Amino acid sequence: MRFVAFSMGCLLAATPLAASAATIILQAGASESGKDNRESVPVFFAKILREEPLRLGHRFEARPFGVAGFVDGRDDPGERDSVWLAGAGLRATVAQRPEKHWFVESQVMLNHPDTSSLSGSVQFGHAIGYSFGRVEVMLKHISNARLTGPNDGETMLMLGYGF
Repeated sequence: MRFVAFSMGCLLAATPLAASAATIILQAGASESGKDNRESVPVFFAKILREEPLRLGHRFEARPFGVAGFVDGRDDPGERDSVWLAGAGLRATVAQRPEKHWFVESQVMLNHPDTSSLSGSVQFGHAIGYSFGRVEVMLKHISNARLTGPNDGETMLMLGYGF
């Protein structure tokens, strides 16, 4: 329960990043472990994305975000626990993005508890996605970058909706 409170606190702490305007994105999908023969499990994420972008030269822009998420447990030893994650990151796009556009994301997250797919308390996430206005589809990978073993990671396909 303390981790749920921590996750909500991270989302609330990200609110100043959003200045006066923010987009809340809810995402859901399925995740596969990096280890063979494990079933896919449901995943859910909530993100507060700053509306006003930070300029990266003339061609690109970035939007900071706070994120909290959940990866359901599996029916395997070392994978039974559901994992909660919370952190922050950046979403990069081409400048003055149109209604439909590609984006990439990188983020650092804390997780609890450990599983063989998401071991250690620090995880790194990288994603590529496509946005159609309020709807987006994203392919995302989360792992600990071999900080601690094992390092199976989670790769997820998610559908999101922004408010």
